[in-house]
Amino acid sequence: MGVKILYRLDSLQQLNTEEFKVKFITKVEPDRAGNFFDLDRVPSEEIEYVLNHERGHLVIGFICANKLEKIISGGTWSKNFRKEIHEEYLKQLKKISRLHDEYDEGTRHGVWKKEQAKWDRRLRELFINTY
Repeated sequence: MGVKILYRLDSLQQLNTEEFKVKFITKVEPDRAGNFFDLDRVPSEEIEYVLNHERGHLVIGFICANKLEKIISGGTWSKNFRKEIHEEYLKQLKKISRLHDEYDEGTRHGVWKKEQAKWDRRLRELFINTY
């Protein structure tokens, strides 16, 4: 499942002539263009497992979005805050891309059920810890 993390700068506070604070808000949604589910290729008894695995990718998106909101809303930025924030956004997306890959490799795309269960717990903990 592809995931999009959209954002907007909700408010801007100028602390002094050199420093700014922003309120950063994210939105997570499935990337519909890159997602598909072929029922003909998945045995009916496996559908639940496949959907659970794909849901994990969405959770990873929420983990990243929550981290981004904390990092960016919690920081102070220079006059070039738009560029700096965009760079931080891209940096975090790169990290989260690696997590998606580790997740797929570690579960063999959900085929390894014991490993999937471990990842389900890990993702739940990571998500809770982003608050």
